[in-house]
Amino acid sequence: AWAITGDTWSRIYALCGVGRAEMGLGRSDAALGRFREALGLAVSSARRDTESLPVACIAHLAASAGHPALAARLAEVLLASPLTWNETRQWVSALTPNRREIGLEERAGLINRLHQTTGETVETWLAAAEAATA
Repeated sequence: AWAITGDTWSRIYALCGVGRAEMGLGRSDAALGRFREALGLAVSSARRDTESLPVACIAHLAASAGHPALAARLAEVLLASPLTWNETRQWVSALTPNRREIGLEERAGLINRLHQTTGETVETWLAAAEAATA
């Protein structure tokens, strides 16, 4: 039972891995669903360090869907956080060529808005997310 309900990190990591596979197969909407589910688990858990991986996945999805400004903004959020894992920092650093420093309060606000944003498809969700980060 613990592996199903108690091991939040493993579930987040697995959802992100499945979402990345969906991206690789060209199934962007399915990928977004996995990333949003992972972000929901991370936000609702006590493990704030688990938020960075789903947000990084969303940033890469945004870049692949033609939203480089949103991808860069999300990458800035991750790079500003002391909770972002080193592997995740390296993965998203290429998305933000003109990095801007942001504070932890702004980071928390952006992640919460991402978690609360609704949308049925990648395009509608990314448009809403882009508006939330403007």
